[in-house]
Formats: sequence, structure tokens, C-alpha cells
Amino acid sequence: EPLLRTVLALQPDTPAVMHNLAWIGQQLGRSDALSLAERACALRPQAPSHLATLALLPAQHGRHDEALVTQPRAIALAPDTPPLRLTLARIHLLAGDKASARRELERLDSLGDAFAGRPQVQALLRTL
Repeated sequence: EPLLRTVLALQPDTPAVMHNLAWIGQQLGRSDALSLAERACALRPQAPSHLATLALLPAQHGRHDEALVTQPRAIALAPDTPPLRLTLARIHLLAGDKASARRELERLDSLGDAFAGRPQVQALLRTL
């Protein structure tokens, strides 16, 4: 994280650096994670991974409606990217919508071992 912050200070309009800091910040509970994700998406609005991070942050703070608008945009840009659907399932779980989460998780589970995130999918399915 410190190295990324140094890079951002030297190149303040680098969306990939902002996105990576936002993602790390989300993991560490940093207060600037959302603003970094918003800035990254403003500079690269068609980047599915940036949108996914932008969706997950508000969801973790109870703003599920916002997240459920943003994450489908990410999926629309990259419909064959299973991690984006896993993020959508997580957002549904955070929103308390177990039925929608189950649909997404079962869809991902049907990919079998072709999806490296299958153990996470199966663990989440066991909680439903």
C-alpha cells in the first residue's frame, strides 16, 4: 500500500493505481477507499473491475441499492467474467437477498473447476 500511495502522489491521475488502492483500502477498512474507487471509475468508466470495487464498497456500508445498480454494469461490460458474478452474489448476501445470491452462486458452481473461485462459491452456498 505505501508504494501505491507513492506512485499515486507522482501520477495522481492513474486509474489502475487508484483502483488497486481502493481495493486494498476496502480490505483494510480505509476511509478513502470509496473516493479512490469513484475517482478510478470517473477516469475509466468502462473498466469492469473498477466498477466491481465501486459496487462492493457501498454494499459493505449498507447502501445495497447503489451497489445493485453498479455491479450489473460491470457484468454487462464483461459477462463471461465469473468473479464479477461472485461479487454480485456477495452484494445480494449483504442486502439479505438469499434467493438472488443462491441463483448467482449456483450459476457459478455449474462452471465446475473451470472457475478458480469455486471453493468460495461452495462455501457461500453452504451458508444459505
